[in-house]
Amino acid sequence: MKIAEINLIGYREWTESLGFDREWKIQKFQHSFTANLTELASEINSFLLTYRYDSYIFLLDGIPIERFYSILGKVKELSPVPISVCLGFGKTLLEAERNCFYDNLKNVDDEKIVLAHFDLDGFSKKRTPFNAYLEIYELYNRIFKFSKDVGGFTYYFGGDNIGVFMGLDKIEEVKRIVNEVDNLKVGIGIGNTPREAVANAAKALHIIRLFRDRKIEISQN
Repeated sequence: MKIAEINLIGYREWTESLGFDREWKIQKFQHSFTANLTELASEINSFLLTYRYDSYIFLLDGIPIERFYSILGKVKELSPVPISVCLGFGKTLLEAERNCFYDNLKNVDDEKIVLAHFDLDGFSKKRTPFNAYLEIYELYNRIFKFSKDVGGFTYYFGGDNIGVFMGLDKIEEVKRIVNEVDNLKVGIGIGNTPREAVANAAKALHIIRLFRDRKIEISQN
């Protein structure tokens, strides 16, 4: 599996240069920058992940490396500091992240990519926003551990939606965690590119919502 990682060099120093009344400026930048990178990722059929605001991961299976390089100029324009880029590949996404020190992936085979999109039934009913977030945070931690076990990347989509990006060989392991949690369902999308996997996962969840007796559905082109 293949990824690219973009790191902002000197980001902490840049934030400190904004003065003490800076937090609103930092939050504004982080959300705007992430939104712009998300759009750039969609243009090349990738999907953007971030776990910290000075580092961003692009999922690259099924995407010619030249297409990723084509958006780097725009990323540099958007960033307030210089950027560095590394490329990684491995049997799992976590292994690809650990191996993120390559400068070219032209000779690396593409893999199918899978998104397991988890959704919790009845999440928004009779809960304050804080208690709802607390409940989903506890579920997120559980799914995060599962994601680590299968070598995948966890992603919080918002609300009661949590995803795990992973390889095709890990689908059977998704069933275990779904059956352990009441009211949890999962739409599994398989794609040749990350964007295709995300779309297929949404399609699978739609089918589950039409046929309420289902907890798991798989969709692929």
